[in-house]
Amino acid sequence: MNDTEVIVAPVQTGGADHDVPDQAVQTGASDVMSDDVPDSSEDESSDEVPKDTPAVDDRPPAVLRLERAQRLKREGEIARAEHDAAAIATDQKTARLKALRLEREAADRIVAAKEAAAKAELKPAAKRKRVVKAPA
Repeated sequence: MNDTEVIVAPVQTGGADHDVPDQAVQTGASDVMSDDVPDSSEDESSDEVPKDTPAVDDRPPAVLRLERAQRLKREGEIARAEHDAAAIATDQKTARLKALRLEREAADRIVAAKEAAAKAELKPAAKRKRVVKAPA
């Protein structure tokens, strides 16, 4: 099945000086050879898809399935690596924050102990009154 595009273009004959009347010429898309239309063989490095390329992939379904499986595997490996890197970064940050918290708590305990010791030195020991209960 050949899906060639049909182009109908009027041919200019040069005016009234010629005996040939203006006429329409039918050509297929591959038959057009003009300086205005770039030839697909001239610029092979172009990323543009030629107009006559079918939209449907002509490769066998088994090849397409294999390529899709390989692509999904690569994407999965990339996603797994990103996930693992994020988990490692979270673990490192958690460990760093825990170390800082423990250090701060230890420093707070030391300061609290020093304050308690200083407070104890300032106050003399209070005498407790002995309360005697009456026998019932």
